Amino acid sequence: MAESRHANDRSYQALEAELAKLRDDVASLAGTVRGIASDEVSAAVDAIRDRLDKAAGEARKATRRAKAGARDAADAVEVAIEDHPFAAILVALGLGFVIGTILRR
Repeated sequence: MAESRHANDRSYQALEAELAKLRDDVASLAGTVRGIASDEVSAAVDAIRDRLDKAAGEARKATRRAKAGARDAADAVEVAIEDHPFAAILVALGLGFVIGTILRR
């Protein structure tokens, strides 16, 4: 009977050792998975940052083009007014009359 108890104790100790090894393996695996997930999240964040940087650059370019277009249009209007001042006055009076009529209603 003592021999049976001793065999049970050895089996129990072997089982505890296997469980401890399994615990270590699971912890190691969890660390590896955490590292992989962290790398993938970092890659996704980097990709999003790159896209946002590109979009911001495109927005800045579009803003510069719009400003240049507005400046060119303002210059063209200024030249037209300087070349034809009487026509510009008549156009301004006509627009004022039309806007005034619309707002009066």
